[in-house]
Amino acid sequence: MIPNHVTFQYLFFDTYLGYFLQLLPFALIAAIIYAIYKDRQVPRDSSPRIFLSSLFVAYFTALIGLTLLQSLISSCYYFLFYHEWSGGIWLDREFLYNFIPNFFRNFNGERIANIFLFLPFGCLYPQFRQRAAWPHTLLAGMLTSFAIEFIQPFVGRSFDVNDLILNAAGLLLGMVIYYPLHALAFRRRVRKAPKK
Repeated sequence: MIPNHVTFQYLFFDTYLGYFLQLLPFALIAAIIYAIYKDRQVPRDSSPRIFLSSLFVAYFTALIGLTLLQSLISSCYYFLFYHEWSGGIWLDREFLYNFIPNFFRNFNGERIANIFLFLPFGCLYPQFRQRAAWPHTLLAGMLTSFAIEFIQPFVGRSFDVNDLILNAAGLLLGMVIYYPLHALAFRRRVRKAPKK
């Protein structure tokens, strides 16, 4: 029979659910700080707008944590729970680069995760930056994805052009979901608005 601490260790340190749980406190703290700041800065701003822009801050914090700081965060949690160093090396610079787009050959769970990783960006960025047109959202998402990929070889991960392509697919999917629904909601508000 597997000891409970081994099961917890696998769940918390080696699964997507575990990574989510590790990053959740950081994302929530960032969102709460941003919401308080935004509420004090613009008291007239509506609560739904602050909530939605805070969601982007939470998502962005989790995105950076997952793609650039995950090894360091996991090592800190491991030390917190077990009072010893996990053995993980955060700044192990191997400088691995893959410029060959071959994601279609082995379309596994990690590839699908790279799509869903940037789907929220396409939906939440326009809420964070008010009135952001789709070219602004596309540019911001692609620059973010490229910056992450560029920095990853310096923090023990690799640059992979497949990640850029799949991130772009997720970003576009999020935009395809958000912008038509936003336009439809705007038209309904205009129709319901009282005529002068």
